Amino acid sequence: MIGQTKLKRTFGMPRTAILVGDEHMGKSTFLHEHCIDIVDVEHNVASIRELKCLPHVAYLFIGIDTWSVACYSALLKLLEDNDDSYLWLTCKSLQSVPESIVSRCKIFYMDKYSSDEIGNCYCNSPGQTQYFSDEMLATVNKFMTIYDKVSISNLFKLEQIISNYDINTFFTVLLNRLLETQCEDRVRLMLVTCKYLNKPSNKQLIRNWLIEVRGL
Repeated sequence: MIGQTKLKRTFGMPRTAILVGDEHMGKSTFLHEHCIDIVDVEHNVASIRELKCLPHVAYLFIGIDTWSVACYSALLKLLEDNDDSYLWLTCKSLQSVPESIVSRCKIFYMDKYSSDEIGNCYCNSPGQTQYFSDEMLATVNKFMTIYDKVSISNLFKLEQIISNYDINTFFTVLLNRLLETQCEDRVRLMLVTCKYLNKPSNKQLIRNWLIEVRGL
């Protein structure tokens, strides 16, 4: 995770928290790196209502500033009933998040990147930049050399590693690396990866992508 020295020092393990930061700043990446036992919750009313929170497990709700009223109502009930689990939310701005949600959470803000903290970046779209670590780039490069050779068991080990990253950033870096290389299979890899880009991140999505990439 690039920078975020102050946030790493102050975040701790709050029961309920909202992490606020611009798009592609790595909010979910920070939280995944901060806590190993963390579960991504799908952005839909049914998933939130049916969620059975386990003690001492962190649950991540991404992009709550774009949610519907029904999703907010379901989330509010979770916040009110929560005793032993950790409910962590992310958003770009608190402006559209209901006060009933905000008042029940501790608020944290991602630090703006300084020029000496930015190790690597790719242009994602005009006016936006994807930031990533050397570790992520190493994982992308390793993936490109072994994806068509690994066994099923090792494929799922790779899934665990990739799930620690912000998956859309990972996909963007992979697509850019494929453009830079002469990989024989790069067109197919790019087409498959583009199908999964900018979708809600979860382990099942990563698994489906890996299986399709592997050609199984």
